[in-house]
Amino acid sequence: MEVLKTECFGCHNEEKKKGGLILTSRELLLQGNKDGPVVTSGKPDESRLIEALSADADPHMPPKKQLTATQIKIMRNWIRGGLVWNAKALADDEATVVPVKLAALPPSYQPVMALALSPDGKRLAVGRGGSIVVHDASQTNFPVVAQFEAHRDAVQALAWSPDGHSLASGAFQRLVLWDAESFKPEREWTNGVTGRITAIKFSPNGSELALADGVAGQSGSLRLIDTAENKITASWRAHSDTIFDLDFSPDGTQLVTASGDKLIKVWELASKKELARLEGHTAQVLGVAFNTNATQVVSGGVDKEIKVWDIKTREKIISLGSHSARVTALAWPGDGNVIVAATDGGDVSSYSNLKAHTGEQSSSGGDEKKIGDANETVLSLATTPDARIIFAGSHDDVVHVWNSERKLLAKLLPATNEVPLIATTPVTVSPGNRHKEALISVRKELLTNERIRASAPTL
Repeated sequence: MEVLKTECFGCHNEEKKKGGLILTSRELLLQGNKDGPVVTSGKPDESRLIEALSADADPHMPPKKQLTATQIKIMRNWIRGGLVWNAKALADDEATVVPVKLAALPPSYQPVMALALSPDGKRLAVGRGGSIVVHDASQTNFPVVAQFEAHRDAVQALAWSPDGHSLASGAFQRLVLWDAESFKPEREWTNGVTGRITAIKFSPNGSELALADGVAGQSGSLRLIDTAENKITASWRAHSDTIFDLDFSPDGTQLVTASGDKLIKVWELASKKELARLEGHTAQVLGVAFNTNATQVVSGGVDKEIKVWDIKTREKIISLGSHSARVTALAWPGDGNVIVAATDGGDVSSYSNLKAHTGEQSSSGGDEKKIGDANETVLSLATTPDARIIFAGSHDDVVHVWNSERKLLAKLLPATNEVPLIATTPVTVSPGNRHKEALISVRKELLTNERIRASAPTL
């Protein structure tokens, strides 16, 4: 497995796919490429992969290097032995992750990177810098009912349990479960988490909590926590880069993930197997969500595109809008009639009357309505189940609240219970002051250098 990892994965991975061949999983290896299988289990002499390793082979693999006789023998024996797949041997060595010491965040650094609305719609949790602020969303002035320091890193992800009794928050190498009445920590996880937690979500029945973590440009891992046992019960390397978003299917049997490796993947939770891979984005995918019956997913990302996919056919069936800025957050709430999206240009829009079309059609896939402009990079979204109230968290500390008729209901500001209402004239922020460079490649991970000062131990 080590030979495969060091000599083959660099070209035959999910992103590069040289020769149409992916070797990073046993299933994909057995699929081969357009010319057919590249290995025959138990028969190295009948395997094209072994043929390509010979010094006089054409094509020759690796293209600019000749494997040693020992390495080729290892590969032959592996095929002869039935292609036994040792996923643990391929996993990133978590023990080699360099320890990071977090310094205090600057007091002025309070981006709203995470929002979560409670299941009853009455409480809005806001991750502002390293703090969590909880607003009473049932009142028109959205008063603050709780505020507490949660993490030394900026809060990256928030999720309420389905019963509303717990609130989960994730940041750098730490996941915390908070009591939703006292907002005291009930449980926290640090072991088994390799990097920044970028997404968390409870299963619909609350029995599991899914989290995504990893190292930018290297890996994106999925982990499942049994909420009754309070322990991580499953972990696997799901992507080759950061996982920026994830969502449970309404029945809780599947999970969809969006990653910096440009891929969307649908997972069967019972087997932890990949059910579908959706390819079409040309840059990092920052947002993803299921529809009501998990037959479709919507995705958006740095390529400024919003796509709706048919999971069964793995085809894009709808394109939404024409965007001049990167799509940073998505929501497909309630009955699935409306999709809400935000960009790093500050726009928040909704899409209804979705219309599937063929690849030849270029007409709009739905009716687009601009809800509002945050005048700043939007990092997070939350909506009520009927999509009539929309919350957008931005890089400049502010949460804008609109209704579906484009009326600005409130602007929730840091460190105050006062909420400017719609009579307030929005302040226009010049492009030079928007700090959008923090989002150029990825919505959250590229803020690393601004948030963390790392010090490695002296060897």
